This record gives sequence, C-alpha cells and structure tokens, in this order.
Amino acid sequence: MRVRPIGALGEPLELRRVPEPAPAAHELRVRVEAAGLRHSDVHYRSGIASAARRPITPGHEVAGVSDALGEGVIPRR
Repeated sequence: MRVRPIGALGEPLELRRVPEPAPAAHELRVRVEAAGLRHSDVHYRSGIASAARRPITPGHEVAGVSDALGEGVIPRR
C-alpha cells in the first residue's frame, strides 16, 4: 500500500510503499479511499503535538471499504 508518513520533524512527506498488514483475529482491514487531514495532523508534523511514535501516517475520519477479514469476523449481508 502507499503511505506518506511523518518521520523526522520538518522532513518532506515522501510517498512510500509498505506491505499491506493482514488483519488479526477479530479485526478487519479497510482499504482507505479518502481520509481527512485535520489540525492535529499538522501539529504532529510541526512538533507542536507529540506523536506517540514515528513514523506516523497522518489522516483520520477515513472512508473506504473492508477488503480482508480476520479469523472470527462474520460479515453482515
């Protein structure tokens, strides 16, 4: 999958390819088709707010579709 993670402060957000994670038991994976960037993402990038760990991929309030189910997940129809 493609991501633009926040690494070190002030570095450009470069497009990277990373392996798609497999969902664990009782999880599902969502293929994100759109994500909103908010002021908190800008603060993580600038260092005003502390990110728990880096690299961190900005964006939340996502829209997408589930594309993989972990063990024990029962899809609704």
